[in-house]
Amino acid sequence: MIFNKQHGFGLIEVFISFFIVAVTAGSLLSLNKTYLEYIRDGRSREVAIRLAESRLDDLRIFKNMAEYEALADGSETLSIDDVSYDVVWSVVSNGAVKDVYVEVFWIGAGGDSESVSLSSSITPNLSVTRGPFGTGSDVFGTGSGGPKVEFTPGQAPDVVAIDLDDVGSKQETSKPVVTVYTSGNKSVKMKTMTYDAMSSTRNKLIEQEMETVSCNCSMKGLVDYESAPPEYPPKPRLPTQHEIRGNFVYWDVGDIVKKEEGSASSGNPPLCQQCCKDHFDAADVTDEGISLDVFDNWYDAVKWGQEGGKHKHYSRSGSGPFTFTEVEPESGGAYLESCRLVRVDGFFRTVQDWNLVVLNVFNSDLLEVDVNESDSLYKGYISKIVECYAKAQIDNSDMLNVDSGFNTCLSGAPDLSPLYPVAGDGLDKLSVKAIYVDFLSPEYKEYLAGIFDDDAQKSKVLRYIPFNELDVTELADVTVTKGDGNSDSSLQPGDKVTVYMGRSNSGLAGSYPISPIEDEDDGDDITSSNSKVRRTTVDILAP
Repeated sequence: MIFNKQHGFGLIEVFISFFIVAVTAGSLLSLNKTYLEYIRDGRSREVAIRLAESRLDDLRIFKNMAEYEALADGSETLSIDDVSYDVVWSVVSNGAVKDVYVEVFWIGAGGDSESVSLSSSITPNLSVTRGPFGTGSDVFGTGSGGPKVEFTPGQAPDVVAIDLDDVGSKQETSKPVVTVYTSGNKSVKMKTMTYDAMSSTRNKLIEQEMETVSCNCSMKGLVDYESAPPEYPPKPRLPTQHEIRGNFVYWDVGDIVKKEEGSASSGNPPLCQQCCKDHFDAADVTDEGISLDVFDNWYDAVKWGQEGGKHKHYSRSGSGPFTFTEVEPESGGAYLESCRLVRVDGFFRTVQDWNLVVLNVFNSDLLEVDVNESDSLYKGYISKIVECYAKAQIDNSDMLNVDSGFNTCLSGAPDLSPLYPVAGDGLDKLSVKAIYVDFLSPEYKEYLAGIFDDDAQKSKVLRYIPFNELDVTELADVTVTKGDGNSDSSLQPGDKVTVYMGRSNSGLAGSYPISPIEDEDDGDDITSSNSKVRRTTVDILAP
């Protein structure tokens, strides 16, 4: 019997191989499709959560009791990356609060309906009792029934507690904490506390967490955000400004607007990204030609007045005297920036710029005891400075001329010479103190004028004036000029101690001037509200 040997594959084997390959390829394609759907669904879910959070944030922002009471159900449809999202929210009154429910619906990659939901409760921190911000009850929304948070006051001379009224309310600001980053720029952090000193536990009433940064930025010009919902990505805002709610001063978050913006370079403090984005004044006119030459659009009212509109941005060269070159918004060029930021509703917001009014240097030992005569003298001086600067703003609509009324008012200020350093003091005994008073909007000044004119409210006026007293010993420039024949390292009769500091953000951030306006020094003393550099000189006398 003869057998023929066969070589290669039979037809059946080939069919089986094709079948296996086809099944495997089909499985891989199915897995790949499923994987891509998972990626898209994950992305869509992330966007939906951001939209729900954004809607909750928007509902938490209201300027007065009328807006709070008007919170109501609603819906909107947004399209992002070719996915349509239906955002639906409901508002339910629940006693002194409003419960809010937000749901976001969309069609997933597989054709199924998907959704996420978030909920929260909203209540005003304090009611607005009267004035330009609306009307409301003195009790509703004050939080009087909520938990009490105990506060431990700071210690003099680093911290000075200021009486805000005659019923025990006090305010103090912690000593600034400075952090230097790889770029050489700085972050300066502090907290301002308002508390009830009459309670046995000194209950905390208001806490403001603040940070001031110096930054290196690059221009981006106008950015088109038309297709993006609010806060996705974050859009530039107007400055966060002050408003009065109930018995104290709070912050009102600025509106989202279309304006120029910048971006932060590497090695900067983290909050520089927001600083570079936000710190542009709004345009002086809208597309419709409606004037926007109003206070709410400005970060610094003095700069607005001096530059005749939006404050400009500059690069700097040299080591002093400096040369400044203006950087246009659409140029993409590098520029210097400095911002003041405050945490509002959990988020840091870029607020109106610092405004340093007076700077002083003392013997720190004289401020260490909270009840001593020297301490009371300085506290009385702070009250006088703050009230005078507020009155000067009320009486003068031109921010560039506030100093005239301020100087007149200061004629009755306490004499601080008993607190000044004397011969024999070492430089380690010097304590530099700054008093900042913020600029006020026309509406705010109108309301504050009513407080000054009301005998029943006048003793509480410091509650309503936004101010801070800071220990800036580590931030101010201190120069000692030795008198004739004096060589001892300690202070001697005939020596002079001069302290100076920039008026605005860059001064508190411990940086060099960031614009030619800030670099000007017209030699004014501490009583000139229009000076770019605050300065005071103390003659050292025998003890």
